[in-house]
Amino acid sequence: VIGQNLYRLHDKRFDQIGMSWLKHSFCAVDEFDEMFCGVCQPNFDCDWLAIGCADTYGTFLNGNQPGMGPRSEVNAANGAYTFPYVLQAGASGDAIFKRLQVQVDDLNPDLNPGAQYFMEAYYLTTDEQAWANQYNNASYRECFVGGLSGGGYNLSYNVGIEIEQVSTGLDAWQDIDTGVQIATISIAGDGDLHVGSRATDNQDGTWHYEYAVYNYNSDRSVQCFSVPTGCTTVTNAGFNDVDSHSGEPYSIADWTQIDLGGRYEWQSETFDVNADANAIRWNTMYSFRFDSPNPPVDGLAKIMLFKPGADPEQSVSVVHPMREPCSADIVEANGIVNVNDLLFLLAEWGESGLSAADIDGTSEQCPDDVVDVTDLLTLLAQWGSCP
Repeated sequence: VIGQNLYRLHDKRFDQIGMSWLKHSFCAVDEFDEMFCGVCQPNFDCDWLAIGCADTYGTFLNGNQPGMGPRSEVNAANGAYTFPYVLQAGASGDAIFKRLQVQVDDLNPDLNPGAQYFMEAYYLTTDEQAWANQYNNASYRECFVGGLSGGGYNLSYNVGIEIEQVSTGLDAWQDIDTGVQIATISIAGDGDLHVGSRATDNQDGTWHYEYAVYNYNSDRSVQCFSVPTGCTTVTNAGFNDVDSHSGEPYSIADWTQIDLGGRYEWQSETFDVNADANAIRWNTMYSFRFDSPNPPVDGLAKIMLFKPGADPEQSVSVVHPMREPCSADIVEANGIVNVNDLLFLLAEWGESGLSAADIDGTSEQCPDDVVDVTDLLTLLAQWGSCP
């Protein structure tokens, strides 16, 4: 099955702005394409793409509505999907039904001056998991917005810009901006998440923080994203998702934003509340942002997985606002982080509730609320005299 996504980089922000249903492939044609694939060794079998061969689709096949199935019937972690698909089986509709949909305003050059756009294709198959070869399935290519015609904007490729193979749309952000950090979370028994982060000096005494969480192939999906912010209040917080469409069962409700005083977090409904909540599902990216007066440091953000299972809370390396320099001075408040503070933290290890040693912050929906290794690392990073 083949999914398509559209991304935009504009004004420091990297957002997914479009997604499609899935083309169901039916025959692997062994084409010769030595520029990208090597020497084709044809096998004359529709079920298998031969070594070194290409299989190129045109827009007619990729956008053929009766042959497009839903993402919701796919488990990207193990490659399993329903076939024949059930939802909207064989159905056609208007011009955008099942196809990659994007809001016209998200392409309007007057509203997005200087924006860059990137198209991503993602191939998922059932026979890669046994070989642990399911992590090279995405490629992207820059595309360009043309004139307005028939109520929409024409998109095109520059023949001089090649496809970035084995790279996600999120990778385009880092390829354009070397200040972007991307980290990977590999969830045991499931799939991978990629998290991008970037801090930019606003030149007015504040910093802009930008985050993108891309679900590569996790079936458990993402319900909450939480970033440490220090004790200052963040401003201009925002969120961007991409809407499911054409009858997919998933909610399109925006995530709730909460300033917890020390952490800022975004969250969808939980799985227990709504199994079709607007979680970040496979081959989908949501982005998050805010401004802060605190300069950037490297640290850990937290992610809560959506579906039940082991280790629901995951940590990932990001750039985030610097915490106040003496949050770990928790015993004597004497301006020094020392062994007394360390011993107190160790004595509180594993405690939940409002422990003074929980210096990494607390949360109800995206739980930290426990004295653990992130608190220990925070204390060690502040060791000695406070500035």
